[in-house]
Amino acid sequence: MNKLLGPPGWTRLSTERRYASGGSPRTLDLTNRSVDAVLSKGSDVVRAYGVERLAITPKAVDISRVEKGVAPVLDTHRQESILGSSIGKLAAVWFEGSSLVGRLQFHKTDAGKAAFGMVQRGEANAISIGYSVQSWEITDEDGRVIDPAKERLRVGEADYVFTATRWSLYECSIVSCPADPDAQIRQWGGNRDIADPAEYNRLAKFRMETRQRMLRRERMYRK
Repeated sequence: MNKLLGPPGWTRLSTERRYASGGSPRTLDLTNRSVDAVLSKGSDVVRAYGVERLAITPKAVDISRVEKGVAPVLDTHRQESILGSSIGKLAAVWFEGSSLVGRLQFHKTDAGKAAFGMVQRGEANAISIGYSVQSWEITDEDGRVIDPAKERLRVGEADYVFTATRWSLYECSIVSCPADPDAQIRQWGGNRDIADPAEYNRLAKFRMETRQRMLRRERMYRK
């Protein structure tokens, strides 16, 4: 259990699941078989040990695997087959405000062509990333920073937020069952470009209410 609490040196590979909406993406490039996607906005994700949050800054995120060309695009985090599971690669990654954005380039293989076709038709557009965390900041419900080397974590008795302050991006996956509405194949430059403010606020309110319901269910389970 202690390994789940993020002590110094913990490097467990994690996955972060994200929601997306339908539609044919405007950022699709047929010539290069690529499309842009919001990989992460660092939104809160409820874990068994507390709330997990990713810091999205150039200082926090190690993108060296992308720069070296070895960060793949996978089919739902599957790594067992390079022929079937690997459908592309992350060609580039950059930061836009609080968003980590990437360019997905699909392979010319049968699996890559099939995945690219699904993205083109709007049938697959949810994004999830795989990453490892090198350092955490843990805070309690009052915002107080906790040092797990000096203070026992009261799992089940207190609400903790685990913020990954230094983490490495390993891969990006196309998934069907994500958890955050902000990481998605880019369609109109991201949610911040929705023309109707009322629609933007409605979606934001829906996401907030959904997240609150998840937190309430988690607290009930702890009791």
